[in-house]
Amino acid sequence: MPVAPGARLRNDVSACEVVVVKAPTQAGELSCAGVVMSTDARTGAPTVGAGEAIALGKRYSNDEAGIEVLCVAPGEGPLTTQKQATALPASD
Repeated sequence: MPVAPGARLRNDVSACEVVVVKAPTQAGELSCAGVVMSTDARTGAPTVGAGEAIALGKRYSNDEAGIEVLCVAPGEGPLTTQKQATALPASD
């Protein structure tokens, strides 16, 4: 997930929106309610789920991935990070 501090992330499933406070130190993806978040505009109305509530004004971080985000619009979660697999050298 190549995002810089200040990037606003959202998805089509949850009403939650976050702003990146600290950029990730490892390549990976940030998901909310099981769907990857991106800087793209929403294409439809978020669906309501029964997940964990993401609270307005709260900071969420993952020390392993090195990312910290601030919730600017509350919604259903949870927020999760997933590392991307690193390419292994080819064996001959």
